[in-house]
Amino acid sequence: MTALSGRDVRRRIISRVMTSLCVLAVSIALVPVILIFFYVVKQGIVSLDWNFLTQMPKPPGESGGGMAHSIVGSLIMIGLARRDRVGLRRLLTEDGERCPLLDDPPQVAVRYVRKNYEEARARGLRADLLPMADFALLLGDRDLSLEALRASASTQTLHGIWRPALAEVRQMPQFEEFVRQVGLVDYWRASGDWGDFCHEAEEGKITCR
Repeated sequence: MTALSGRDVRRRIISRVMTSLCVLAVSIALVPVILIFFYVVKQGIVSLDWNFLTQMPKPPGESGGGMAHSIVGSLIMIGLARRDRVGLRRLLTEDGERCPLLDDPPQVAVRYVRKNYEEARARGLRADLLPMADFALLLGDRDLSLEALRASASTQTLHGIWRPALAEVRQMPQFEEFVRQVGLVDYWRASGDWGDFCHEAEEGKITCR
């Protein structure tokens, strides 16, 4: 066995010391993370009951409440993507109540959506703009849906435009102009990452799905 030189011995010692220090530093950093994780689980697991799944959130400062609104909202998004009017009716009405969005003739329901869309813009109700786009498309008005998307782009993050329910709008020629205006095309070209929904075709044309 070849004897190690003094330099090699020092290098090995330094390597082991630095490795040990790295392991120690990671262990020290992980201890508070683990403690926080178990504390959150301990405090939150007692709230995981039927009420948590079926009740609406309480006002700040009040105990109790749940996440029913989040569950229902997710189910509505699924219903819109599937064009499931029966499922949407169950979620949007109670005890057989009438729903203008689903019961009125499409041309009447679209006017109802446009009225609410214009009121939402006038009153600054930004969170309502994307749902208006979803329901406008459900009723067959792609132009109103795209208009609502344009209005929401200046007030919210753009993740909502990739909802499955809006796939038909993304295939419109005007959608290419929209993604150019908000700077997405420049970003995609600069980063080289076009994501899952759009790509650049021949002669610089942008195609989305």
